[in-house]
Amino acid sequence: MIEELPETDWLEATWRSFPPRQIGRYYVYGSHTSPTPPEGSIALQINAATAFGSGEHETTTGCLLTLDDLAKQGRLFHKPLDMGCGSGILAIAVAKTWNIPVIAADNDPESVRVATGNAVLNDCAPLFKAYVSDGFKSKDIHKKGPYDLIIANILATPLIDMAQELSQSLAPKGTVILSGLLSRHRAEVVRAYEEQGVRLVSHRILNDWEALLLEKG
Repeated sequence: MIEELPETDWLEATWRSFPPRQIGRYYVYGSHTSPTPPEGSIALQINAATAFGSGEHETTTGCLLTLDDLAKQGRLFHKPLDMGCGSGILAIAVAKTWNIPVIAADNDPESVRVATGNAVLNDCAPLFKAYVSDGFKSKDIHKKGPYDLIIANILATPLIDMAQELSQSLAPKGTVILSGLLSRHRAEVVRAYEEQGVRLVSHRILNDWEALLLEKG
């Protein structure tokens, strides 16, 4: 039997079903809720929208937990970059954790628009600047380096393809967080970065998805 379904705004439906999540020190929620974040949490207001990165996927969760670990260790950063920023959630988390300016980049103009709007929602617009860039090819991204923290939550193949450009944009002793890859791709991704002098420090596995922490020697 064929039955006509009522018209549904699926984006709105997804947005409404997006529950608040505690990820390390980060309390991620949508604007459809009015939560009181637990004491000591860093609130990230991110709506499920047209750009990837609401905190629900294991790759985003892995990156946030890795940022939480770095903060617990007392690590300090001064010049961070979020490459492939999507919704801007990771760049915003960095800005709010360390109270520092963050550069974000994405090859999708819609992601740059959404990320910029999310920075406004999270009261960190003065610390946030996003650019449309195909990897590291933008002159703006190039001239603002080198960076002491680079986050790239993309996919295994583009992570491998950008290994040389990323390492060249990374300051000596700089830190890298890579995600968007499955466990079976870890060795290949790590090898690409080790060939550029960037070594694996640790990795986190969440349902076969990984977040890698690396440092430039």
